[in-house]
Formats: sequence, C-alpha cells, structure tokens
Amino acid sequence: ITPIVLDEIRIMNGYNKDRATFSRNARITKLDIFDTSSEYTGDEKPIKTVSLTDRMGWHTISLPKRAYQGIKIVVRSINRGTDPDIAISELQMRRSNRNVGPTKPDYYFYSPGHEC
Repeated sequence: ITPIVLDEIRIMNGYNKDRATFSRNARITKLDIFDTSSEYTGDEKPIKTVSLTDRMGWHTISLPKRAYQGIKIVVRSINRGTDPDIAISELQMRRSNRNVGPTKPDYYFYSPGHEC
C-alpha cells in the first residue's frame, strides 16, 4: 500500500438522518487516532485525542501533515442512545481541504468493548 499524505479527517458522527434518529443512536464523544504505518510495538501513543461535541453534521479533526499508510481510530467513550449501536454516517480522509481518493490509507475503527 502506497502511503497517502493527509492533514485532516472529517467524521459525520452519529446517524445524521434526522434529529430523532440521531438521538436514538449512540455517538462517539471521545476517540484516539493512531498512525499504523509502522510495525505495532504495543506502546504507541495516539497522534491525536479528540472530544466530539454531541451535534449533527461534520466534525473536522486536524492531523500532522504527513504520509499515512494506515489509521486506527479507537472509540474511548460514547453518548448512548436507546438503540444498541454506535453510528457514524460518513468518514472522509482529506488533504489541503479536499478529499483524497480513490486510494486512501487503510483505516479501521476499534472499541475496547465497554462502549457498546
């Protein structure tokens, strides 16, 4: 995988269909972002820890501008809804205020389990 230069991630937190649906589904309130471009050693520190406000719409997260081969997003806390899930409507990888693509770094969300 060829590393891709990024300087931000945009996330549409929650299920952004309408206010009632948004409130019914759990939303992320805090997350850690890790650069997974190098070999995992177990003592990595996040490149960014972010608290998200509980609102519909886009949340922009700035990153150190560099080439990323992979990104891991770890959910640290949520605002629970009545539905047993965590919703994310959309995620964008960006550079210089534009979406990157069609090739993107590998990325995945992870939760230690106590949030779900």
